[in-house]
Amino acid sequence: MLRMTYTTTLADKHRFPPDTHGFLYFHPDAHNPLESQIRFRVTHDRDPTHGFASGHDLADRSGYIWHIPVEHLTKAPTLREMLLRDGLVDDALFAQLQARAGSRTRPRRLKRGITSLSQPFTLEFNKKTFHLIARVAEQDRMYKTAGLLRFYTEHDRYLVYKAGSGLCRLERSDLPQHAGRRIVVMRLLKILQPPKLRSDLPPTCSVSVPAEGELFKFGQRVWYRDVDKPGQNAEVLRLLYDAPDDGEQAFGQSL
Repeated sequence: MLRMTYTTTLADKHRFPPDTHGFLYFHPDAHNPLESQIRFRVTHDRDPTHGFASGHDLADRSGYIWHIPVEHLTKAPTLREMLLRDGLVDDALFAQLQARAGSRTRPRRLKRGITSLSQPFTLEFNKKTFHLIARVAEQDRMYKTAGLLRFYTEHDRYLVYKAGSGLCRLERSDLPQHAGRRIVVMRLLKILQPPKLRSDLPPTCSVSVPAEGELFKFGQRVWYRDVDKPGQNAEVLRLLYDAPDDGEQAFGQSL
């Protein structure tokens, strides 16, 4: 028997949303097999052939795709046997998972990472710095820069918001002004927690959260980063830029 939890907080365990029915399926990460996932495909019927294509991946309460990391196979013998039986994983991959589990423990703050630009992440609007973990080529690399929602004057700098968060995604820029260069921009996909402005902002403040579906800007200028510039931050973005962009597309085989 498999027993799964939708989401867990310090206070409670949350039930799956009503009418959550469909198929568990294996989502391989061709670029980084140890970051493969078991996901849940929500469908309208029980036909895996037609229902899968028209369905959608279950999301958790934060907007991320709900999933079981493949590394949990080291703790779930029933699930491991199912995947081995169906040929979705092999003994060699399981041996790698066991070796990694025994050799390191990720700090809590590093457990949420992305392996390609297509994968979303949560951005806290009231943070002074923006941190992102890139999990590429069996490495955890941190991207760190000043918060996107800060306003600068000649003599001071302001955090524009005192609360709020959103689901965001980095993208390869196709803007005309970036033609011929390898540029990354950031898009707001969904508001998770409504933004709350600070009350002490100067009247000239021109920084704000974009509308859902729009790119982040500083005033009228789109926020962007050139991945081919020197430096560690650009190197992290370059790894993501060059990684196969298959992280959030639904493909695989149902269990």
